[in-house]
Amino acid sequence: MAMQIDDSEEGVSSKIMAPPSVSPSVSVLLHPLVVMNISDHFMRFKAQESLENNQIIGALIGTQKGRTVEISNSYELQCSMDNDDVILDVDFFKIREEKFRELTDEFIFIGWYTIGNSPNSQDLNIHQQFCQIYDSPLLLKLNPICNFATNLPVSIFETVIDAVDNQAKILFLEIPYTLATEDSERIGVDHIAKTSYSETSTTSSAADNLLAQYNAIKMLHTRVKLLTNYVKAVKAGTLTYKHEIMRDISSMCQRLPIAKNKQFTMESVNQYNDVLLMAYLAAITQGCKNSDEFISKANDLYESSGHRMRAFFY
Repeated sequence: MAMQIDDSEEGVSSKIMAPPSVSPSVSVLLHPLVVMNISDHFMRFKAQESLENNQIIGALIGTQKGRTVEISNSYELQCSMDNDDVILDVDFFKIREEKFRELTDEFIFIGWYTIGNSPNSQDLNIHQQFCQIYDSPLLLKLNPICNFATNLPVSIFETVIDAVDNQAKILFLEIPYTLATEDSERIGVDHIAKTSYSETSTTSSAADNLLAQYNAIKMLHTRVKLLTNYVKAVKAGTLTYKHEIMRDISSMCQRLPIAKNKQFTMESVNQYNDVLLMAYLAAITQGCKNSDEFISKANDLYESSGHRMRAFFY
């Protein structure tokens, strides 16, 4: 199914938007990594064929301090279509969230993202599914078919409850945001911005740096290969043994004692042991988690069978 963005529901969107007189309750800091992740998600989605639905959604994670929300990263989520309704895969969402929490406790769930222009009734349906898991999630919408302009084609919305026709309804309120970048993100954005168009010869500083390193390593490999071929040829007797060249090769080899240095070896072994220790700890932690889940399920099964005796393990 081809990916399309339906902007024909502007009338419906106006009915679920809060009036401009309502003030936002939070201020948002948006990292460029989130925009790049969503763009990559959309392009891979668009390139695929035989898709079961035409909706992409994902989770936004970051931090919140008081009324300031910082959106730092995102990850993709799965959904299915039931007629025209989008159904969130809650189990997949909880698994992905748990994995991110194992990596870091710094980030929390902030909201979710999709593509399009203004919120519509389908977005409201998905948003209500997220509201059953978390209170007051934010919505980020990226419009990939928008013409390039001075501003990013990104809109962020929060939800408010207001009376419409004497009934309490959830309405979307667009809130302003500010870009917050780190050094690593600036390098990535600069690289992507200058290499997005094949018709231009402009390259990023990161590409120039990597190209210079590649050319230097390539030249070093060529010259080392030349020297090794010469030594092999001299050993085989196909070339004349020249003392001057062999002395230069021996002198160059003597300039590389760091690989055989005792301190270098100890530091390398310590770092290797640290990596193995972290891998062992991760395996032990996962084993304890699996054991705890097994014990809990075994106890639940034992209790559900009608027994009133002590459980298996606890």
